[in-house]
Amino acid sequence: MKPGFWDASSLLTEEQNLFTVSFDLFCRWGEDGSVRPYNLAWERVLGWKQGDLQASWVELLHPEDRGKWLDEVASCAVGESFEIELRCRHRDKSYRCLTWRVLRTTKAELWGAGQDISELRCTQVRYEMLSDLFQKLVGIYTDTTTSPIPQALMRMDNIPYRPPASKNNNPIIPASDYVFSASVTPEGQVVTKWVTESFQEITGYSLEELHRIGDWGQIIHPEDLVLTSQSFERLLQNHPVTTRYRIITKSGKIRWLHDSVRPVWDGKRVVAVLGACRDITQQQEAEAALKRSEQLYRTLAQNFPNGAVLLFDKEGRYLLAEGQGLTMVGLSRESLEGKTYFEVLPRQISKQLKPIYKATLAGESTVTEICYNKRHYQLHTCGVKNEEGEICSGLMVVSDITERKQAEEALRVAAKRERLMSVVRDRIRQSLNIETILKTTVEEVRQFLDTDRVLIYRFQPDWTGKVAVESVDSGWTHLHSRSMQVSEFTQTCISYYQRGHVYTVEDVNRQSVTVPHLALLQEAQVKGLLVVPILYDSVDTSLSLSTMLGARDNLSSHGPRRHSRPLWGLLVANHCRAPRQWQAQEVELLSSLANQLSIAIQQAELYQQLALANMELQRLASCDCLTGVANRRRFDEFLAEQWQRSLSVRNPVSLLLCDVDFFKLYNDTYGHIAGDECLQKVAAAIRASLNRPGDLVARYGGEEFAVVLPSTDWEEALYIAESIRRAVKGLSIPHRRSSNQYVTMSVGVASVVPTTEWEPSHLIAEADCALYSAKASGRDQCCSSRLNNALSLSDVSADV
Repeated sequence: MKPGFWDASSLLTEEQNLFTVSFDLFCRWGEDGSVRPYNLAWERVLGWKQGDLQASWVELLHPEDRGKWLDEVASCAVGESFEIELRCRHRDKSYRCLTWRVLRTTKAELWGAGQDISELRCTQVRYEMLSDLFQKLVGIYTDTTTSPIPQALMRMDNIPYRPPASKNNNPIIPASDYVFSASVTPEGQVVTKWVTESFQEITGYSLEELHRIGDWGQIIHPEDLVLTSQSFERLLQNHPVTTRYRIITKSGKIRWLHDSVRPVWDGKRVVAVLGACRDITQQQEAEAALKRSEQLYRTLAQNFPNGAVLLFDKEGRYLLAEGQGLTMVGLSRESLEGKTYFEVLPRQISKQLKPIYKATLAGESTVTEICYNKRHYQLHTCGVKNEEGEICSGLMVVSDITERKQAEEALRVAAKRERLMSVVRDRIRQSLNIETILKTTVEEVRQFLDTDRVLIYRFQPDWTGKVAVESVDSGWTHLHSRSMQVSEFTQTCISYYQRGHVYTVEDVNRQSVTVPHLALLQEAQVKGLLVVPILYDSVDTSLSLSTMLGARDNLSSHGPRRHSRPLWGLLVANHCRAPRQWQAQEVELLSSLANQLSIAIQQAELYQQLALANMELQRLASCDCLTGVANRRRFDEFLAEQWQRSLSVRNPVSLLLCDVDFFKLYNDTYGHIAGDECLQKVAAAIRASLNRPGDLVARYGGEEFAVVLPSTDWEEALYIAESIRRAVKGLSIPHRRSSNQYVTMSVGVASVVPTTEWEPSHLIAEADCALYSAKASGRDQCCSSRLNNALSLSDVSADV
């Protein structure tokens, strides 16, 4: 043993007072696994008094540390020592972290001293957690803002938590502790009598060197001299003291010490002091680093743009709360820290946060959006792990994204509006059917506005009208085809809309609002009303936003936008479920659509007129102007069509060729005007003899007519031919140069079932042949020719 130093094992047996002041836990372990505490530090650190400890030593250890202890004990020989860090159970069933130095004195006995490092470990864990939080926060900060992070916030002082290498040869007393004894002179001077070996390792001074420089006062940091002097004054008054202070070592380094000193009183004064001192430099540095880390974390969190940073534990209690966004929602750091989210936040928000916090503490990283106090927030969460890698808390970064959501909504509405306009424009281009266009418009507008009813009301020339088309949500009254008289729609309203004004009402039931046809609106369950005129011409009917929104409650309060224009109808939106404040972009949209509808209506009407003209041209192109029956061109087309149809279904086609007898002599005798009238009467008689709409009468030549009879066999065709002949004769048109003295007609009949070997010209030729036979046989009669599919020609019969 070096001069001035005492052996620690002797100290344990001879100086029991040193056990009382020591910070460390001294004990002895028996062969049966029992432990015997030797000083009061056991009660201070673990809560166990010397006589209360009944459990075995292994039972006091954390289950995960028991195997480690048993392995070290089994491998330690007599005279050897080892160091081990264990979690030991407190009397309150919590665990404290201790570092033990253990010496095997005999085969059956172990001696040891334990140092409580729980605060140091907690500081380390908290520092590492904050370092992890800082890095995560920097990452989220980078993801959610374009603002650069101040460089000062990026510097983290990483404190290495490696215990200093120990040169202490004492197997029990920790290298970071020493004990001492000093006498006190009547003048109050302290003279150190002895110290343990660790003193020199901590301060760099031996006891002799300490005496040479003037004892303790020379190595205490100047800033802590007042504090230590005050502690010494209390000692002289016979009070035990504990003090934290700094010393300056022999090498010039600053170290932190924590001592516990008890006075020795002889009845008159303090004659000596006994103390234990611990080097707490590492813990102080860790706490300083933790403080700097917390400050960096809070600084970054406080400057987090438009949001906040929250750290919460497994119970949902906020450990840290910082950020500019807290004050924006009426919260503060003081109102959150130490409280759970369901204690300080509204119930609805707490319900939304509960599954988010649960998922975060389960190890998930989440990104969620919520709405609070009419503002939108994005929540980034991630778990925070302890030194064992377990999730111990959660980090939430809250960003105010209201402006972004508003911009997104504006873009969404603009895109939706453009889509609606595109649909209507495409429908106008694709279809000239006005009813289809109007139906598409009301359906798309109702979906765009998310309203209950959209309709188009059309005026008649006398200003009566009705609902032309309507799109209505389920549960609301249908107004389609509902008529309205002029008395219900006053001339004032008509004049107002003719000037291009838009009419909006937020609530039709407000007494201060004068609404035309109020009873009708209430009957239709309307609460919010938007009406846009559809003017007949293509002049732009859109209004400025101020004019649109100004025309709300008083129709007569606005001057005309321009001269009156033809009013076709109204585009009307009804909100039935509640009053509604119509937005400027909604009014502008309907005004633009009304303008598109105006163009579509004009195009549809022009198309309708063109279609009618085309139909008339088609009729004129296929009609004989004199007789009103089909002309030769239409006859050829119709016969070809029926031939192809009969060819596919194998039905017969019959053809009648009718010729007015002695018509040239009729013209010569009575003149061409009378001849034309005769032909008109004959054509009418032929047409009247046909009962089926599918039959065709055509003027084949000057005084010749042709009758095409689809799906008609030879016998039926012959019967119809005879009916025609009799009808013409029955007109009794005088014809003095005819052998019968009246106008008569000869008819040739041909019938065939078409095949690919035959053509319509064959049927015409056979009918013409039959007509020739009728003429040759004396006129005023019907002759027929029947063709079969074997191309054989039947006998021609005459004089039916």
